[in-house]
Amino acid sequence: MSGDAAKRVLPRTGYPRRRAVTACEVCRERKKKCDNIRPSCSFCQGIGARCEYRGRDESSFDSSSLAILDRLSVLEALMRQHNCAQAQTTSPTTSQPVLFGATPGSMTELDSHPRPQPLFSPSANLWELHTGAESRVRLDTILQWPIFEEPLADLPRAPFLTFKKEQDYTYLGDMFSTPLPVPQTSEDISTDPSDVERLVDRFFILVHVKNPILDRDVVKHYCSKFCQDGPRFDLNSCLMLLICAIASTAPEYYPRGCLTSDHGLSSSQPIGGEDVALGQRYFAAAEQRIGAAMTQHTSLAVQCLCLAGIYHMYRVNPMGGHAMFHHAGYIMQMLASTRPDAPDESSRIGSSLYWACFKSEREIFAELPIAIPALGRPTQASSFPLPPKERFMSWGGSNDLWAQAEQDSWYFFLSEIAMRRIIDKVAEDVGAFFAKASVSNPRLVQELLDEFAPMAVELERQAFAWRQHLPPRIQFADPPTPAENEWMLYSRQPFYRTLELIHRPFVFAYVHGLSLTSPTREHASKGLRYAQQYLQGCHPTHAHHGRALQLRNEFKMVAILFAASKTGLEMPVGWYESVRAAVRSLQYWLPTAQFLQSYVDVAVALDAHFSHSDMPLAETCLVMKSGGTSL
Repeated sequence: MSGDAAKRVLPRTGYPRRRAVTACEVCRERKKKCDNIRPSCSFCQGIGARCEYRGRDESSFDSSSLAILDRLSVLEALMRQHNCAQAQTTSPTTSQPVLFGATPGSMTELDSHPRPQPLFSPSANLWELHTGAESRVRLDTILQWPIFEEPLADLPRAPFLTFKKEQDYTYLGDMFSTPLPVPQTSEDISTDPSDVERLVDRFFILVHVKNPILDRDVVKHYCSKFCQDGPRFDLNSCLMLLICAIASTAPEYYPRGCLTSDHGLSSSQPIGGEDVALGQRYFAAAEQRIGAAMTQHTSLAVQCLCLAGIYHMYRVNPMGGHAMFHHAGYIMQMLASTRPDAPDESSRIGSSLYWACFKSEREIFAELPIAIPALGRPTQASSFPLPPKERFMSWGGSNDLWAQAEQDSWYFFLSEIAMRRIIDKVAEDVGAFFAKASVSNPRLVQELLDEFAPMAVELERQAFAWRQHLPPRIQFADPPTPAENEWMLYSRQPFYRTLELIHRPFVFAYVHGLSLTSPTREHASKGLRYAQQYLQGCHPTHAHHGRALQLRNEFKMVAILFAASKTGLEMPVGWYESVRAAVRSLQYWLPTAQFLQSYVDVAVALDAHFSHSDMPLAETCLVMKSGGTSL
């Protein structure tokens, strides 16, 4: 070593520290004060967004230093995501890489020292989670709990093969359902500009704000061509027909929907201004053109397929929706591989389109795991949807109104993705419990619960932190207070569903007599309260993109409440009324989705076994079929 090198005095830190003088891009967009915490401010950290600052001077950084800083930033983000219980007992390099930028290889290189294997070994990537852990907490696995074997013994079981080619069975008819036939006529489809523009406007108000995958300027151009030339056999017309079909089907939101004063449900006639029959005619015309989207590797084809999936979901047809979302994801993968110039995760529409396909297919797959999802996990944190542009186009409304709608849409979309990541982590940890738990080994179950308990506390804290960081337009009240708008409705439901899932291992252990300790009882009771709150917060008659999956989630809560009702656990006040309301909701949607009869049959069987009323559900269902309205 030279004398100069030996005498050189190193600065206290090798990297210059600069005080941020401007807010990050996200806080600038929402016009709120930023605390400038690096690498991610508190708001961005709370919602899971990528935090970026303008005007960063990196001239004094060499390329190697920048690479090191980038790696450290990724590692720091990974460590923050890992739960506190695990972080207190292991090295930071063993943290769960739940951020989308991590790869299994990068974590293998870091964790070179062998350690004792814990009972829970978090997966190193979300691909394993989505194809394994989450499918272990779906509705079918709950109905396979030993406590349900006797009450469901007389019901038919339908066998099927999972995506892993493993034999499984279900009591429910989702996978085998045939949707109601769509009228094969496109008569009475108007191309009058006033009619079409009204439907397009309705689409952007009611649907696009929850799935911002289109550009209003582009749609305006397609609309003009559609009205001028009529429906042509191309994807431009297909897109317009799908927009009109969904707009005709989507209802306006009413906080109390069609609930009556005695909490019954009215008839299934549309109440939100929708025209389902008109939507079917538009969709019949779109189906004649959707085949072209299957073979064209363009972003327009992806948009058409995604909209077709959304229409199927509005019509409570999850298998039809899954087929469309799956093929849309396949084309997006092809675009990423063969068309680097195509809209991708870095563009606003491209990133939103990616996330719409990704989360829609994965949510269906989590409940119906029969085909491997087409889209893999995102490659980097920048694949989060980008903020809306400052330029907005209005069709007869004020620019300020549309700007606010676009901004609210972005906030909701981002918060939904952030909650999706929390759900993924919860499903992974809970799925790991159920992968090992066995009713024949109470000692192992107790060990699993002891290890999972601090994780449950941390996961619950993360869920409440997510709620605390929601923007005002999305902040929701606790049930049974009705949600004032759709943002609140769609944010509240996954929140309580996640809280219930966090405590499900304790409910399972208690109802099967595997652990009767005070901590288990306390956690199980909380899980039951969250299950009832989920049911109380549901809107039983509002049609939306997630209706089919919401019905499955409602039924999870119904089954869990029934299972716990005769175990000595303290049941939430009014739980049986919530169960009856959920069954009535199933019957409300039965004319639209006939496979829901299998749900009703399971509910009746559970009620007959656990019997809690002078008027059992079997008699209630007969009253409803005969036109009665009281539950």
